[in-house]
Amino acid sequence: MSPSSPLVVQLCRSAQDDFDLSKLLRRRDIQVSVCLHADACFDLVRQGRVSAVILDLEHPSATGLALRIHLEEAGARPIVGLIAPEYPEFIKNWSKSFWIPSPIRASAAIERIELFIDLGLAEAKIEGLLLQVDEEQQKTEAAVRNAERISKNVEKEILSRTRQFAANIQTKGHKPSNGFNPDHPILNASLLNQTLNVLPLMVYFKDSTSRFVYLNHQLASFLRKDQDEVLGRLATSLPEPLAGLFDKESDDKALETPGGIHGERRIHLDGKIKTLLFGKQAFTVEGIEKPYLLGYGLDLSDQKVMEEKFSQTQKLEALGTMAGGIAHDFNNLLFAMLLNLSLIQRSTAEERREHYIGQMRQACERAKEMTGQILTFSKQQEHQITSVDLTEIIDEVHSLSRSVTPKNIRFERSYRCLNPNCLADPSQLHQVLMNLVNNASYALGASGGHITLSLADIEVDAQDHISLDLKPGNYLKVGVQDDGPGIPSEILPRIFDPFFSTKPSDEGTGLGLAVAMGIVQRSKGCITVVSNKDSGTRFDIYLPQTEKPLARGDQRPLPLYAGKLVGFEKCLVVVEDEILVLRPLCDFLEDEGFKVVPFENPSLALEYCKDHLETISLVLTDQNMPEMSGLALCRQLSECRSDLPLILYSGYSSQLTLELAIEAGAKLLLSKPLRQEELLDAIKQLMV
Repeated sequence: MSPSSPLVVQLCRSAQDDFDLSKLLRRRDIQVSVCLHADACFDLVRQGRVSAVILDLEHPSATGLALRIHLEEAGARPIVGLIAPEYPEFIKNWSKSFWIPSPIRASAAIERIELFIDLGLAEAKIEGLLLQVDEEQQKTEAAVRNAERISKNVEKEILSRTRQFAANIQTKGHKPSNGFNPDHPILNASLLNQTLNVLPLMVYFKDSTSRFVYLNHQLASFLRKDQDEVLGRLATSLPEPLAGLFDKESDDKALETPGGIHGERRIHLDGKIKTLLFGKQAFTVEGIEKPYLLGYGLDLSDQKVMEEKFSQTQKLEALGTMAGGIAHDFNNLLFAMLLNLSLIQRSTAEERREHYIGQMRQACERAKEMTGQILTFSKQQEHQITSVDLTEIIDEVHSLSRSVTPKNIRFERSYRCLNPNCLADPSQLHQVLMNLVNNASYALGASGGHITLSLADIEVDAQDHISLDLKPGNYLKVGVQDDGPGIPSEILPRIFDPFFSTKPSDEGTGLGLAVAMGIVQRSKGCITVVSNKDSGTRFDIYLPQTEKPLARGDQRPLPLYAGKLVGFEKCLVVVEDEILVLRPLCDFLEDEGFKVVPFENPSLALEYCKDHLETISLVLTDQNMPEMSGLALCRQLSECRSDLPLILYSGYSSQLTLELAIEAGAKLLLSKPLRQEELLDAIKQLMV
C-alpha cells in the first residue's frame, strides 16, 4: 500500500464491527485504522495524518468524539462521517461532515467516503496555496518598502559619507600622478574603505585624469573584474556597454556642473536590460589642486521588474472594473449594426440603403475606436518619455470613461492653458487618469454624480515648491474631481500605500494609487489629494510643462439627435440615449407600420408621456441612461398609468433583475442586442 494513501480511522463498538466497510476501503488503496476507544482515535487525529474519521453513533463515546474533532483548528480537522439510522441534526452547520445511513449499504458508503476524502484533500491544497500567496505578498511588500527606502536615501547617504571622508583624510602636499599610486591618501583611509564596501550601492573615485583610484566590492562585482584589474586604468579598458557608463566626456560634464549629474541609465548586459541609478559629482580634497570625481550607482533592475508587474496587475484590475460598462457599450453597437443590417435587407430604395450603410459604418468606427483605446490601455510595453499633449490624453480618458461607467455619472472637461505639453509616457499617464476616474466612479456608486477632468497651467514658486516637493518652474495641473462622499480623514494618509484598499478583496488589490504615484514621480511631478466628507474628493497631478506648445485638433461637439415630438392617435415611444441605436431602431419600427416618437433624454420622454398618456400604446426604454435610469422611468410612468405597456431592455447592468423590472411596472425585460423578431413579438403581444 502506498505510504501516501489517505488514512481513515473507524471507531467501532467491538472488533466484530470491522466488517465489509473497512475491507472495501482497503481494497480501494485506503489505509484503515480501527479503534475501539475514543481516546485512541483522537490521538491519531491529533497526529495530523488522518483524512477521515468514521464514527458509529451507537458507540457511547462517538458523539463526544465528534464534538472534540469539530473543535480542532480547521486546517488540522479531518472529515467526520457519522453512521446513524437518522440524520444527526447537530452536524447540520458543520462544513466537514457527512452522514452514512444505517444499516450500511457498503458500496454507497464507500463512494460517499471517497468523495469527501477527495474534497478534503482539495481543500487542504487550496489552503496551502493561499498560505503561499500570503507569504509571497508579504515578501513583495517588504521588497517594495526596502527598494523605496534605498532609492530615497541613497543620494543623501552618499553626500553625508563624502563629507565625513573628506574631513578624515589628511592629504596636504599630495600631487596626483597619471598612474596608479598604491599609497594614494584616499586608499589609506580605512574608514572610507570599510564603509563603502558595506553600502548596498556601487561607489568609485577618479582622479583629474579620469583614472580609477578606488572602487568598492559592489562595483567590482557588477563589472565582473577584480579591483586590481580596474584601479589606475581609464574607462576605455572596460568592455562596452560598461565603458559608456564611466566615459570621460560625462566625467568632465559632472566636474563642471554644480551638484554634478544624476539620473537613470539603461544598458543591455548579458542579454538583459539593466536599469541603473547613476550619479557623478566633483569631490574636493584639502591640499589637492584639482577636484576628484565621486561616482555612485544602484542596480534598480529588480525594482523596475516589480514595478512593471504592479503596473500590469493594476491595469488588469481596472479592466475588470470596466468590464460591465464595456459589455454594455459593445452590446449597444452590436444592436445598432443588427438593426441596420435588417433595414438594408428590407429596403428597396438605394438612398435609404446608403443611409443605413452609413449608420452601420459609424457604429463599426465607434467599436474600432473603443477597442483601440482598451488595447492601448491594457498592453504591456516599454515606457517611452516623449512630448505629450495632455488634452489628447484627457479626451481619450473622457471618451473611454463615458463608455464604461454607469450613465448616471456625468462627465465634464475644463481646459485652461495655452500650452498643454509635458514630457511623460503617454500610456502611463492614460493609466493614471483611468485609475483615478475608476476610483471616483466607485466612490459615487449607484447614486451617480459628477466627475470633472480639468487641465490648467500653474507656476510653482519658491514658496510652493517645498510643500509640493517640486522644483520651482512652470507646471501643468491635471485634476480629477468627484462630488461623492469623500475619503475618511483617518485613512487619507494611507491611500498611496501599496496594497492598501478600502474595497473588498475581490474588487481591488490596493495597487492603483501606489502605481499612479510612482508613475507621476518618475515624470518629475507630484500628486496631491484633498477630500472632505460629503463634498467629494479631488486629485491633482503636477507635471513639468515643456516650452514648445503643440497644435490642438478641433474640438467637435458630440452629435445630438432631436426626435420629432409629434403626438399620434396611437403611438409607440422609444427612449434610448445612444443615437446609433435610436435612429435605426425607430426606422425599423416605422417600417413595421408603427408610429414612433423617439427620445434621447428620459426626462423629456417622461414629460411627453404624462401629457399624452391616452394616446400612447407602448413605451420601449433602455436601462442605462444619464439623469434617469430605465427602472426609474418605468416606476414614474406606471404610477401615472398602471396599465401602460412598458418594455425595458439593457446591454448590461449589474443592478437590474427581472424581479426589479416587474416591480417597477415593466411587462418585459429584454437583453441587447435584441433580435428583431423577438422585439416585434414582444411589442405585438403587449399591444393586443
